[in-house]
Amino acid sequence: MLKSTARMGRQLQNLSVNDDTEFDHIVAVSPKMRHVLEQARKLAMLDAPLLIVGDTGTGKDILARACHLRSPRGKQPFLALNCAALPDDVVESELFGHAPGAYPNALEGKKGFFEQANGGSVLLDEIGEMSPRMQTKLLRFLNDGTFRRVGEEHGGACGRAGDLRHAEKPDRTGAAR
Repeated sequence: MLKSTARMGRQLQNLSVNDDTEFDHIVAVSPKMRHVLEQARKLAMLDAPLLIVGDTGTGKDILARACHLRSPRGKQPFLALNCAALPDDVVESELFGHAPGAYPNALEGKKGFFEQANGGSVLLDEIGEMSPRMQTKLLRFLNDGTFRRVGEEHGGACGRAGDLRHAEKPDRTGAAR
């Protein structure tokens, strides 16, 4: 009984923290876009990753932020990274972090985006532009939620992240490489 009461309290709290105002600032003229916004508004309430697809400059980041704020994780951090703009080693370090000594000037360790999000959301823009090696590493993370910082030994601790809001630029077939 006590567990279900506590669970109901958390669910009520989640309902009260969801911020819908960002959706109100998004202008959608066509019926199709209004439908997309309504669907996104509903999907944002789910505790699940979202895939937002669209051309460059169409506001995927704005929609992702609106979904984050409406989600149960809305009070946690929202971090964004454009994966196309950075080389693999930088993307890997930004997403997964690195251990002390992983790089010549890395005297201290660094938390990656997935750890920094701390139960919040991470927007990964242009994931289709990442190398196949980085896409594989990201897919492993998406499948099991675990990762290792760059430079950690095999026996090192794994981290977990809670949620992803990611957007990509699909290739000609409509899928990431």
